[in-house]
Parts: sequence; C-alpha cells; structure tokens
Amino acid sequence: MKQTKTKYGKMKQIVSDLKLPDYRYEQLTKAIFHQRIGDFDDMHILPKTLRMALVNEFGNNVSSVIPIFLQNSKQTQKLLFELNDGERIEALGLKYKQGWESFCISSQCGCGFGCRFCATGSAGFKRNLTADEITDQLLYFYFNGHILN
Repeated sequence: MKQTKTKYGKMKQIVSDLKLPDYRYEQLTKAIFHQRIGDFDDMHILPKTLRMALVNEFGNNVSSVIPIFLQNSKQTQKLLFELNDGERIEALGLKYKQGWESFCISSQCGCGFGCRFCATGSAGFKRNLTADEITDQLLYFYFNGHILN
C-alpha cells in the first residue's frame, strides 16, 4: 500500500487497494461526519471486507485519541486523552448559558514555556500533534453528541 500522511488519505487508499468503487469512500466519510458512527464495525453500509481492512489499519475506532479520564461539571467537560505513542493531552468542552459550545483542544504534547503554575508546562515540550490527532479530539466531542459548526 502506498504511504499517505493522513488517516483519510489512508482510508481512500484502502478503498482503492480493495478495488472498490470510489463511492465507498464517500459512504465512509458520510458515516463518520453525517451519521456520527465512530466504530468501523457499525458502518453496515460498507462491505465487510472494507470494514475489516479499516479495523486492521486503524483499530475499531475512527478516532485515534483514547479518553482515559473524564471530569464533568455543570458547564465544563475536561478530558485526558492518550495517544498511540502513550503521550497524553487534554481537551475541554465548554457549554455556555446562551446555548452555544466551545472547545479547547491540544495542538502539542507538553509545553515549552515552563510556567511554574502549570502541570503541562512542567513536563516540557514533547512534540507537535499530527493533524489527525488534533481533529480526532473534535471527533470525540462530535461522536458524543456535541454540535460542531
């Protein structure tokens, strides 16, 4: 299989490698972004061979970030995610009384500023996140019923 950089590029390549029609990739992205299906096995519109290939490449979940800690309050949802390499990042979902939501997501593991009051800064800078790791934080919120617009 030809190497591609993004998860969605890899998905498209898998469809091509299996010699499936191009509309299968469109069905796949619609299942993710319109039907909010976050588990490849639950995408029953896709042929089993494609679902199995996706699970083999990515695991069961569309999102590569794994929530390992969740803290809820009235207006805030704080998450600690673990990445494929074991690094951990935080994301926040914020609900406002006016009815809208906002999300704070990570773009890096650690931080190079080293502020004394911040646990993330005390760990130091580790690396920048990939585009997939950044967008997968938003997918977590989306798959769990939050509105992204």
